[in-house]
Amino acid sequence: MKTLLISGAQDTGKTEALQRLVTPHLIPFVVESSVRPIPEFPVPPPPPRRPRDFRALFDINGIRVIISTSSDDLKAVKTARAFFDKHNNVKPIDILITSIRAEPDPVRTTLLTAFGLNVASADVVEIPLGKVTRRGSRRPLARTGMQNAIDRLIVHVLSNAPFNLPI
Repeated sequence: MKTLLISGAQDTGKTEALQRLVTPHLIPFVVESSVRPIPEFPVPPPPPRRPRDFRALFDINGIRVIISTSSDDLKAVKTARAFFDKHNNVKPIDILITSIRAEPDPVRTTLLTAFGLNVASADVVEIPLGKVTRRGSRRPLARTGMQNAIDRLIVHVLSNAPFNLPI
């Protein structure tokens, strides 16, 4: 299984980045989602509300992809693993895309262990996110610029080896 990890500390935009990936690229391929109704799925909430975590299975031209954004605590990791197992037992999952806390957060190790992931593997790619620290009137512009760059990077990574998703 190939894995894309979107890592970062709390409130660095991991869930939002994955919501933005789903919006234009993956909605047509959704098989099952923890968020209902599906049209609400990709819409990030306006600040200061926190984005809503989700788990979803997609079938993209026969490639089975799971996206999971909840990785904050042991319960969230167990829920994500149960969702994965439910679908992997039917037909193997080809790609896992998940948010994950940055080191040295202990939940990071819990998630990696739960999914049997080795970050040194060629089948695991990690994109680390950081917080926008700019203050004042230019903060929204800096945040938007960073989000756009992250979105392009995620699509580029998923469109090329080792993932080769047709998105």
